[in-house]
Amino acid sequence: MAKQKPKTAAVEETTSAAVQPELNSADNSPQPESEQPVPSSPTYRVVVCAHKGTEDLIAKAWKKMCDEPILIIPIAEGDDDARAILTTVIANSDVCDDFVFVKANTIPCSRVTMTDLSVPVVYLDRAGKEHYSHRLPMPLNKGLLVEAFGAEDYPDADETDENFLRSYAETNLSRPIQVSHYFGNYVTIVLRGNPCNAVVAEGLLRRKFLSANAVGFKAIEPFVETLLSK
Repeated sequence: MAKQKPKTAAVEETTSAAVQPELNSADNSPQPESEQPVPSSPTYRVVVCAHKGTEDLIAKAWKKMCDEPILIIPIAEGDDDARAILTTVIANSDVCDDFVFVKANTIPCSRVTMTDLSVPVVYLDRAGKEHYSHRLPMPLNKGLLVEAFGAEDYPDADETDENFLRSYAETNLSRPIQVSHYFGNYVTIVLRGNPCNAVVAEGLLRRKFLSANAVGFKAIEPFVETLLSK
């Protein structure tokens, strides 16, 4: 006949075999993976400026022609200093490290993709002079911008948007493609309050972008509304 264990030993075995509650589980136990906080990913690869009062129209045009989420930055007329605007873009965690920046009053006239927007361009005026401080899409990188802002010679007495963006392009971009109002099918520029309607209509029909200063954009708003209604 098998010898029975003492009662106290049996109690000890039963207690040790049972699942014991964890002490301080609220403080020490790891959260389930599904409950761990997940850092949000940047949302925007395209940043477009718009003079106050034109934000809705600019946003509608970009959303119609581009599938990317568009961050619209309202600015006052005259506050077109790209350097000041870009400092806020760099600090915005919703904007990707690599992004496209567009100054105020530029809209796409046809469907555009990130590939289209990411091509570096330089604008040529009627005399053939290059301009890097234009209103056309500019592919930029936050880290490279920080380096540019942190350069020993920035800012200096002669620093302008043109000098800053030219220096950035010459340092960080491959040879930009030359574009102009006067040749090709890239952009139509409107700088007057009484533009030629035929030129504007032709630009909307055949060119990739329509770009204007504040006065010119007010004049072409009816054309933009027509473009959006199609």
